[in-house]
Amino acid sequence: MERFNDVKKQHYVWEYYLKAWCFEGNKVWCNRDGKIFNTSTENVAQERRFYEITPLTKDELGFIEAGIEKYPKENHYVLKLKLKNLIDYSSYNDNTRKNAMESEYADMEQRTVAILRSLRDGSMDVLNDDFYKITFSIFLGMQYTRTPKYRKGRINCLPEGRFQISDNFLFYWNYVFFSDDIGSWISSAKMSLLKNESDIPFITGDQPVINIKSDYDNTLAKEFRLYYPISPKFALLIDGKETFDNPISTQEVLFYNDKIKQARETLIIGSQKNAIENA
Repeated sequence: MERFNDVKKQHYVWEYYLKAWCFEGNKVWCNRDGKIFNTSTENVAQERRFYEITPLTKDELGFIEAGIEKYPKENHYVLKLKLKNLIDYSSYNDNTRKNAMESEYADMEQRTVAILRSLRDGSMDVLNDDFYKITFSIFLGMQYTRTPKYRKGRINCLPEGRFQISDNFLFYWNYVFFSDDIGSWISSAKMSLLKNESDIPFITGDQPVINIKSDYDNTLAKEFRLYYPISPKFALLIDGKETFDNPISTQEVLFYNDKIKQARETLIIGSQKNAIENA
């Protein structure tokens, strides 16, 4: 297996994505649990060795293998390949354990650069190409599930009992199953590029892809509509049935910003100080 670049600051929100909110070069405004500050994109939405993984326990391996069997046969190849990646990454050597997942996510991000750049310019034309739409859908599923918020909690389908489960298991489960489930849904959904012509910029945070139909109060949302701010002036809205008109109103901008605040784990990010205050 190749030797990976040793990256200590590992972003769970893509740094290139965050640069759309930069001022004075590479600074963004941040609100972390009420503390307002500005810093470079290098220092936010990242943790030291965030993607470092440990060898799967026997229980973890058994749960994932059982989960794969519940999917249709045509899904098994991809799911088993992702499980094999986890096993290989976690058991090969120290460099691989610490950096292989970081490298995999970075590769996916690089395949998305041209798509994100086009959306920032206000054009969805690139997503008319099935290859690019599928690529972007996979990326969004990955971004939705790789954040600190989605590394916490428990998996409801697992049986009750005493099992040897590590703190990383929810991350493993999301990597094998949930990110692809979300990506598959997005690839068949309808996308709208929202244009913000108000004086209030869109904001983002440490959970940049959110379900606006969720109250983020630990209750299960009955509906699913994803929102992903692209820049202070553009955002993507993804729905299973309908598209949405432009430009959007100031009240709608405030609604989407409030949802980002509601969904965050600890951090709100914006291009203007006043946009992230009172979060």
